[in-house]
Amino acid sequence: MRDQLLTFPFPCPPPHFPRPCSPLSQTQAVAKEVSSAELERAKAAAVSSVLMNLESRAVVAEDIGRQVLTYGHRCGADLLPGLMWR
Repeated sequence: MRDQLLTFPFPCPPPHFPRPCSPLSQTQAVAKEVSSAELERAKAAAVSSVLMNLESRAVVAEDIGRQVLTYGHRCGADLLPGLMWR
């Protein structure tokens, strides 16, 4: 049997990159305070992502099952954006 080598690509910026790009620096960047405009943009992106994912029948079936198990009833798709905008 031949020896096998597993390799995992790890993105690394070029040396002249203006700021560090490590998992720690990314975590620190997320921990900083965000402006209200950035927060609203992130909420809109999250709502859009959830609604786009609910277009698939398989995802809808899974979502219905998850909601019934969690809440005891199904929440409509019109309720979800309101919960995310709080």
